[in-house]
Amino acid sequence: MIFVSDIDNCFRAPRSTFPPSSTRAVLYVLRRDLEKLYGSEKRRYIKAHKAPMLAVLGMMAGIDLLSKFYSGKGFNTTATDFKNFLGDCGKLSEHESEALYQYRCALAHSYGLFTISKKGIPYKFSLDDNLSNKKLIKKVGKDYYHINFWQMKKFFLYCIGELESRLRNPNYPNHNTLLNHFVNVMKEIGYIKVT
Repeated sequence: MIFVSDIDNCFRAPRSTFPPSSTRAVLYVLRRDLEKLYGSEKRRYIKAHKAPMLAVLGMMAGIDLLSKFYSGKGFNTTATDFKNFLGDCGKLSEHESEALYQYRCALAHSYGLFTISKKGIPYKFSLDDNLSNKKLIKKVGKDYYHINFWQMKKFFLYCIGELESRLRNPNYPNHNTLLNHFVNVMKEIGYIKVT
């Protein structure tokens, strides 16, 4: 069954090996590269992570990819689809989903910590790596939010696990629809050729 192979390839552990020249799942490659920045996925934190902004941008790109699998829309995934994924799979509130979406926009469009939503609402962000911070995103002012690096890593890995679990569970509500979404998007954008 092709979909089992797609699930196995997509959610393969970052330290798995492949032949020198082969096609790999984009999510696998992203996770493998992120481990070089934030340490092993199995470790909660490392003392000296590398390039935190780049790592968070990678995690947000990964969450964006997961939302594409979830919605089944691939390149046509909308902001609403992204926020729905954050709410359903990530268990974030509507407010948190909106703020994290705006953070994604700030990073993806300007590699920065500021954006203005399409509704004209400003969003300012700061990124910290304080281990005692237990919240992924915290509103600390009218339009100002703190994002915690280590909670972002935890959230990203949680979203990966949650989507994989739903894809592998035939008893999950709307399982066949979700599986079809995933398989179609994997065909469209799920693989890259590495030479």
